[in-house]
Parts: sequence; C-alpha cells; structure tokens
Amino acid sequence: MYDYEYEEDVLISLQMLKYLYDNSPERFEDAIDMFREFDVDAFYMVADYAFWEIFHDGIAEQEEDSDFTVLHLKHPVFNRYLDMGWRWCEIHNCGINAWQKKIKDIVEYFAVSSSYSVFDWNVEFGANSVKQDLWLSPHIYEHMAFNASLLDLLLYVQRENACLEKELTVAEDETEMEAT
Repeated sequence: MYDYEYEEDVLISLQMLKYLYDNSPERFEDAIDMFREFDVDAFYMVADYAFWEIFHDGIAEQEEDSDFTVLHLKHPVFNRYLDMGWRWCEIHNCGINAWQKKIKDIVEYFAVSSSYSVFDWNVEFGANSVKQDLWLSPHIYEHMAFNASLLDLLLYVQRENACLEKELTVAEDETEMEAT
C-alpha cells in the first residue's frame, strides 16, 4: 500500500463490509454490486455506504444555527440489549436506571472518547428502544475513525448481548427450579 493512513482506511472499509456480510447478507450483496469496479477513493464511498446500511434507520441532519451535523442513530442490537437489561434488572432487583447508565457509559467510551469527531452526545430511551444523538464536530471530524468506533461499539454490544443471553437463561432456569 502507499502509507499507513491509506492502509487503515482500507481495513476499516473491509471491516464494515464484513459486518454487513455477517449481519445482513442481502445488504452486503447490494454493496458489492454497487462497487464492483472502483478506484482508491471508493473505499471511502464503500465505508459510507456500509455505514448507512448498518444504521439504516439513522438520520443525519444539519443543525439550523450552527455548522454541526447531528446523527440520530438507532440499531436493533441496542434495543435488544435494553430489553435484556430490563429482564436482568427484574431478576437481580435493581433499577433500570443503572442499566441505562451502563448503556450511556458504553456509548461514551466507544463513540465519544475514541475519536475527536463528536462534539456533544445524548442517549434517549423509549419503551423498547435506544436512540443515540451525536453532534459531529465540523472542524475535527475524522470520517473513517468515527465509522470504526461506531462499528466497534456495535460489535461490543453484540458480544454483551450473547453473554447476557446466556446469563439470563441460566438465571431464569434457576428461578423456575426454585419455584417448583
């Protein structure tokens, strides 16, 4: 390759495509069909395309009185984590606020602190949904690093979901055994 930054961008693009391949094969096929022939700059387009396919419910909008772009992101992985958090809190007699704080900490660690791209952020909770609002810095936004941090965030929550699912199954089985 040509230099370190270029190599990193290629790897991030490939990582995002792999995520699509593993989690949404039909969207992966669409991306491959769209970018069959491309030049070096197309890695950035592939990463953008993959980003919006991964966060297909996401919205980007320009804030009226400033230069900030605001991303409103939702993903089923977070909704599942919140739902299992409700169940975990019921079993362990804790407040859901503690679980919501945990989700906010995870978002802060991966999406906010890993790159200088985010100026401000907020996490909102619905009955069964999690929405992230991220204000992107107009002067320091690092496109590929930001995409990679959000992908790392998703992968982390997926792993947490798998562990939590096992833990909940064991806890629910124990509760059923105690009841009988």
